[in-house]
Amino acid sequence: MNKSLRSWHIHQHVLTIVCDNASANDVMIDKLADNDWARFNSSSKGRVRCFAHILNLVTGVSITE
Repeated sequence: MNKSLRSWHIHQHVLTIVCDNASANDVMIDKLADNDWARFNSSSKGRVRCFAHILNLVTGVSITE
């Protein structure tokens, strides 16, 4: 992701990344932090958990109960 954003010259415009709760996304955010992206210096900063995904998970649990 870092390479793509830099090659498109938009890396300085990225404020947050919206993604689901997959652990691979935690790794991606950590890798961005390793590449001098100060706003991603922890998995809680720069990452917005997708509300639609969370709502879908909650709804799925509610329906099965």
